[in-house]
Amino acid sequence: MANIGAIVGGALRVIRERPGAVAVWGLVYLVGLVVLSLLVGLVAGTLGMSDPGAGYGQRGGGFYLAILLFYLGWFLLAAILMNAVFRTILRPEERRFFSLRLGMDEWRMFGLILLVVICSIVVGVLVQLLLMLLALVVRMAAGDNELVAGIGGIILLLAYLGGFIWVLVRISLMYPLTFYRRAITLDEAWSLTRGRFWSLFAAYLVIIVLLLVVFGTLFWFSFRDIFAAAAMPATDPYAKDLAVRAAMGQLAAVPLGIRLAVGFVWLVAAVVGSVLWHGMIASATRELLLEDGEVLGEDAESTAAIFE
Repeated sequence: MANIGAIVGGALRVIRERPGAVAVWGLVYLVGLVVLSLLVGLVAGTLGMSDPGAGYGQRGGGFYLAILLFYLGWFLLAAILMNAVFRTILRPEERRFFSLRLGMDEWRMFGLILLVVICSIVVGVLVQLLLMLLALVVRMAAGDNELVAGIGGIILLLAYLGGFIWVLVRISLMYPLTFYRRAITLDEAWSLTRGRFWSLFAAYLVIIVLLLVVFGTLFWFSFRDIFAAAAMPATDPYAKDLAVRAAMGQLAAVPLGIRLAVGFVWLVAAVVGSVLWHGMIASATRELLLEDGEVLGEDAESTAAIFE
């Protein structure tokens, strides 16, 4: 079975051993988002975007084209940074330029991301329709018995969540495998994770809990006054509404320097979180391939050797 410690440790070592590269990745992400935002604004303004406050049906075609271009650019940026993390673990010999590239690997990953997004939308719609049909069947079978209907609904929900998590874990290695194989591969990810669900799930859960703690803490400290006002007893709704509005006003009046500092902390957390996640699935891919007897380069004797 895959070593959970090695999977999680591989992700953590990327940050510990290559802090300079992580900092550069964060800078590239920030600059990329700024450039994309400027280009989107230029496209929207040039091709005609009506009043931003208008409804979606009243906006010009430039608005929709700008949104499309933004997401396409964002997906490409994500592919570049994602591959930089994968390259650190799966192709450690390609460390130059902080493992950043813009070649066939990145365009291939870009295509995979688009494919996953499109399939997710289609499958999501179909699954929602199926769930609605099953919920209707459960409701009809329960008749007037609200308890049976409620239990049936809970079972249906748990089955959906369990199946959703199971599928996500089984296909989670398709991104690093596509990078490593230099070809889009979906079936190999499914095969590689067969019989290894629980070890992968446990490793993923460690990182997810860590990220939830970090982002939950940041979110609380960023909006704690609003939360405190919203948690006031509802005995006087008018006073509660005034307190929430006052807290929001205080948040809006925070000096620009503090806002930039808080934004920087959020950026660092987002970059580190992304590196941890993609480092983890790349490390899992490496561990499972080694477990299956595949040799990954000259230094494939141990996961730690790639960082030496």
